[in-house]
Amino acid sequence: MKKVSNADKVFAEWAETFEQIQPVQLNGYQQIVLEWLQGDIQKRNPFASIKTLSCRADFDSDSLSAEVKKAYNKLDKNQEFHVLRMFGEWGLSQNGKTRKN
Repeated sequence: MKKVSNADKVFAEWAETFEQIQPVQLNGYQQIVLEWLQGDIQKRNPFASIKTLSCRADFDSDSLSAEVKKAYNKLDKNQEFHVLRMFGEWGLSQNGKTRKN
């Protein structure tokens, strides 16, 4: 009988939890914000992009289009978390692609 290590148990529990996370369908406003973040990441690091979006959407700034400002301001807290999740997943997938090259 094979002995199961503590690390194997922890990994199995993590994998089970991860499988229970439901995929997210973003609404139109969330998609606009996500696309802006994805484009902005070419100029800044992820935290700077998020900060830029959140700071400039609350103030009059020409650096964000009216469409992006409106979309950002329509999001509730849960929708913001889903955008951040998708931004993170997208960023991780992009980072993995650039490291392979």
